[in-house]
Amino acid sequence: MSDAERLRETAELFVKLARDAGQALEFDDAGIRWAAWYVDGIRPVEREDQRRVQAALVGSFVGEALIATRGGEWVNDEGEWSLRLGDGTRLYPFRQALTHITDGEDESILSLLAADAGDESSSDDAPPADPAAALKETAEKFRAVIENNGGPSDYGEAMVAFVDDFVENARGTMTEMADQYTALIGAVLGESLVAAYGGEWRDTGNAWVVRMPDDTAVWPFAAARKQLEGGAEDSILALFRQAAPRE
Repeated sequence: MSDAERLRETAELFVKLARDAGQALEFDDAGIRWAAWYVDGIRPVEREDQRRVQAALVGSFVGEALIATRGGEWVNDEGEWSLRLGDGTRLYPFRQALTHITDGEDESILSLLAADAGDESSSDDAPPADPAAALKETAEKFRAVIENNGGPSDYGEAMVAFVDDFVENARGTMTEMADQYTALIGAVLGESLVAAYGGEWRDTGNAWVVRMPDDTAVWPFAAARKQLEGGAEDSILALFRQAAPRE
């Protein structure tokens, strides 16, 4: 997969995050305005690595929306991705997203809308036919975004700890986007249980669980939803540690 394809995939993950929660997000100016609202909702984000993950999601989407409406292409400027629009204008969506997340609406990504607008939209990829493969794909996309922006690279306790903090930092948007956050967080939690403890995904008919080697079961999506709705006292990190098989 090329770098440009990875940026597009990250942008589509942000679109799914919104669409699955009921927000019909498109790669257009209205989508960028909604992304600005999203950034205002998650602020403040205290940790640098968490800010980078959020900036990756938002910056990728904003960049793809600008390409769709203005034309142009991604350019790697000595390690920093920028946009070169059709008229030669150079814009920096990731830099602007990170500044907005850090400094607030006075440095909003809306400033990138100064270019002349056009029109184009995008559709989501078809989901995998195998439900278990879909769970793994969801987890892998989120894991890749985390790794590419300074977080841990492997499933396990460090990954769960990172996502646990991510939930607390993103709590301002939970009401609007709880369903898709549940899907992302639950998938990563489940894959971490599989990787760290030798569990395996099982479909109970009503929900997906991870069956542990000691024959206990963990409900990753229910756990994710509980923390999203309840707070830090329902930490997925605490659950992950408690799920370790007894010797």
